[in-house]
Amino acid sequence: MNEDIFKTLRACKELVNLDDSEIKQLASVGKLVDYEAGHEVFSIEQKGESFYIVHYGRLILYLTRKEPKSYTKGQLFGEIAIFNKTSRLGTIRATEPSKLIVFDKSEVFDDTKIPEELKLKLSWALTQKIITYLVADESANSKRIIDKGESDMVEFKESIDKYHRDKIIQTLSAFMNLNGGTVFCGVDDEGKIIGLDATTSDIDNFKRSITSAVQRNLGSFFATQLSFDIEKIDDHMIFRIDTPPAKSPVFYRDVDKKGNEQEVFYIRTGSANIKIKKSSEIIKYIGDRYRFAGQ
Repeated sequence: MNEDIFKTLRACKELVNLDDSEIKQLASVGKLVDYEAGHEVFSIEQKGESFYIVHYGRLILYLTRKEPKSYTKGQLFGEIAIFNKTSRLGTIRATEPSKLIVFDKSEVFDDTKIPEELKLKLSWALTQKIITYLVADESANSKRIIDKGESDMVEFKESIDKYHRDKIIQTLSAFMNLNGGTVFCGVDDEGKIIGLDATTSDIDNFKRSITSAVQRNLGSFFATQLSFDIEKIDDHMIFRIDTPPAKSPVFYRDVDKKGNEQEVFYIRTGSANIKIKKSSEIIKYIGDRYRFAGQ
């Protein structure tokens, strides 16, 4: 057995109750898989039959309406698939060249490969990890994200007036072309929660206008990917828009002052939306970012 794999599994906190011989037995049914930057490990639409431990690299798990999670060496993810027959709960993508130790359900629970006692201990360990999700303070998620400030996955807007709508659509397209992201309306540029001076009816109308604008400027399919929430934080009402990463390039259809339509390609860099103008740069970005989509 590769000594580096053993060290990675030994460092995984979920496996702390397994002794060295059990770690070696578990390692015998794991397989190493490489993922280049931009490679999608799994998406929210897929059913899962495996869980993963990061051997090296960095990945981001995007969960709708929740805070994205980063995974590095020794961290485990995808364990819900072992017990759940429905689709994955999120989308995870490598943000740099990564290698994962992949454990297929059929191998881990094969009576001829893994002893019964080890299967029970592993099931208990994975169940404990799942329980931590259930007891987490979900109501704090939005505030925690806002407290971290704007980033390549977070944008703030003070209001929901029509003057912000086009900028929000551009941001959503940039998010889709990277790792997905969240727009918070009712938060100023400094991250202060100021709330919205709007009725529920106003927000419903804004939601419909955002949906229509996405259909018009990005495409009907991408409108179906959005999630909307009205939340109350510190007695202030905010409006939250979430989008997952896209599996194909997203172009923003713009109309110039002369009425000419053009397609613009936005990407997210830090807290800014960057417009790529050169066709060669767009082709290179699309090649690097989307070549593994759907695999």
